[in-house]
Amino acid sequence: MWAGPETFGREMRSGESPIQGGPRSKPVRLRLGFAADPFSYAVELGYPQERRTAFALDPERKGEWIWAGPAFHPRALLCSDAGGRDPDRGLFQLGMDPKERPEALLLREQILNWRFYDSFRTDQEAPARRPGVGTRCFALAADGHDLPAAVQTILESGDGEAFLAAVDDAFPGAHLSVNHGDGLFRMQFHQPGLLLPSSQQSFPMAPCVTSC
Repeated sequence: MWAGPETFGREMRSGESPIQGGPRSKPVRLRLGFAADPFSYAVELGYPQERRTAFALDPERKGEWIWAGPAFHPRALLCSDAGGRDPDRGLFQLGMDPKERPEALLLREQILNWRFYDSFRTDQEAPARRPGVGTRCFALAADGHDLPAAVQTILESGDGEAFLAAVDDAFPGAHLSVNHGDGLFRMQFHQPGLLLPSSQQSFPMAPCVTSC
């Protein structure tokens, strides 16, 4: 959250006075969200107001919005709780009726399918760098030991084009492949200028972990 002033005066913009915070005239708000297709979502958080609670520093939901498409427009708004009717329960808990709010139910299922690998090891001894027996898998293991199988599953049964595009975006002209001739799956990293592909033990992990 921004700790500086709410507005920049002429003296601050010209450098005549230092940039520093001061008394706030507006409520403190933090808005988070994402833009996607077919639905996008935003939530606004703030400090608890007008109710006694021991959790006075916990963020409280002030509003939520779900709209169609990646760009917000009032006419694209599908459902909202702009007043934060229930600070402890939001759109995904209130009225999850598939007939009245199907977009909230669909978006909730989409978010539940997200996976974040914030403790994924990438060192030389990491499980993700070891060859493994290939078994079709649609979810990468927490330690990444089945990374080659997960990549091959994406290439065969998932959105292989999007996966390869993500690798190319990180390393222009490069692509990943999975060698499985002897029953063990090994990933290979192909990059322009290299006569031979890099083995799973040496190539950068970031693009394939992010894409999985």
